[in-house]
Amino acid sequence: MNGFRYAIKSLLHFWKLNLTMVLGVALSTAILLGAFVIGDTVSFSLKQITLQRLGNADWVITGAERLFRKELSGGLASENIRACPILSANGMAVLDGGKARVNQLQVWGITSGFNHFAGTEDLYALHENEAVINEQLSLVFGVKVGEELLLRVNKLSAFPANTPFVSAEENTISFRVKVKAIAGAGETGNFNLQNIQSAPKNIFLSLDFLNRQMQLAGKANVMLVQGLGLEEENLQQSLTQHWQPEDLSLKIIENKVLGYTELVSDRVFIERAVADKLLQKVDKTYPVFSYFVNRFQHGERKTPYSFVAGLPKGKATIADDEIIINSWLADDLEATIGDSLQVDYFEVGPLRQLNEKTVWLRVAEIVEMEGQWADINLMPDIPGLSDAGHCSDWETGVSVDLSEIRQKDEAYWNDHKGTPKAFIKLETAQKLWSNRFGASTAIRVDGFHAEELEKQLLSILMPEDVGFQLKDVRSQGLQAAGQGVDFGELFIGLSFFVLFAALLLAFLMFHQYLNFRRMEIGTLH
Repeated sequence: MNGFRYAIKSLLHFWKLNLTMVLGVALSTAILLGAFVIGDTVSFSLKQITLQRLGNADWVITGAERLFRKELSGGLASENIRACPILSANGMAVLDGGKARVNQLQVWGITSGFNHFAGTEDLYALHENEAVINEQLSLVFGVKVGEELLLRVNKLSAFPANTPFVSAEENTISFRVKVKAIAGAGETGNFNLQNIQSAPKNIFLSLDFLNRQMQLAGKANVMLVQGLGLEEENLQQSLTQHWQPEDLSLKIIENKVLGYTELVSDRVFIERAVADKLLQKVDKTYPVFSYFVNRFQHGERKTPYSFVAGLPKGKATIADDEIIINSWLADDLEATIGDSLQVDYFEVGPLRQLNEKTVWLRVAEIVEMEGQWADINLMPDIPGLSDAGHCSDWETGVSVDLSEIRQKDEAYWNDHKGTPKAFIKLETAQKLWSNRFGASTAIRVDGFHAEELEKQLLSILMPEDVGFQLKDVRSQGLQAAGQGVDFGELFIGLSFFVLFAALLLAFLMFHQYLNFRRMEIGTLH
């Protein structure tokens, strides 16, 4: 009888042990399978987010701080390539006079061509002040179709931030828009060029409308491109074949009076990469560099706010510490050849920090205001300064004490604008005043060569020379979503803690069974 009870107990323990082991194996299998499923689901979701934020865009071309013609995208378009211009800016929105406010807003100026990239028919066909917002902005803001918003948008311009002498005032603009529709993620409402998974706060406006608000004319700073199998080399070649000097913020001017052709920049200073390539590869080109100084001083006499031009050898043959002044400045300062002049100027540092510095230069020559010494084009085109009708109208990015300006200074400006009153050696000017934006304000070649200079300019420059970037956003986005983290392996790794616990439980049950057997055997004996 005791033997029968022992057999029954052993069978029950054996059954419980096997059941525990079976459950452990089943649990382990379920954990592994769940880890694979969850990992694949997360990876799939990340890829879907990438596709939704990019729409049908394969490539994105950006001009960094540079604005280009919106028509440039039309030049790239072909039978196998679709392109769409965008004006991208940052801003904020206010609802009902301050009832609600949203910062870190992405503002997109688009054309109806954006519908193709969004996979929609006419959702993004916007007129005047119509706007499409995405669901994220709608949820955060609580705004509905038909309501009006006040937008404050960072103003874009051709000038990089902190460009010397360019006024930084009015760096935001405000205007009202009316919500036409709310776009979901499947309608590319979460459009974003940054490789992040969180939904942005987007508002889409008409490109032409946004240009008008910013006082621009047909400009863009982003281009979406769709092209099956399109390679970077082919896209780069197409871009350089169709861009024009205006797309690079450059223009070429022929001076019929003085007989030269020059390249100037809408950004005041010509970038070093552009200048270096032209000077190295285009024959007989030479740079000039003009700068706005605070004052000239000789003894007790002062002449405020004037331009000084740095001219290359052959145009001004003087020593490093010498200066040529025109007759007007010589009379005003009562200076003669051999006198030393004090020249005060601002050095513009980071965040527009101004440091006034001084250099002493000896008068080597006094010239009459004629020929190259009366060249008004040596004054760079600085908004708020060169286009001012009177000295009192100057709006510059540096401090100007208008009380120092005399009637004779106004008369000079009326007759000669900012024609330089003094000239120094080019190397001296570049040593004193070159900055991160460039070391020349014009590149010149004697004679009339506008067409030839433009042809050579566009043929030797590469996108990276002028800040253009070509990004294979679709491939990069999908690669980041699929390879950044292998979520299958991650969840399997995490599940091993549970697997270890299940095996430990099975081991303990087996160990308990062995102890039970020993006790039963001891009892029988």
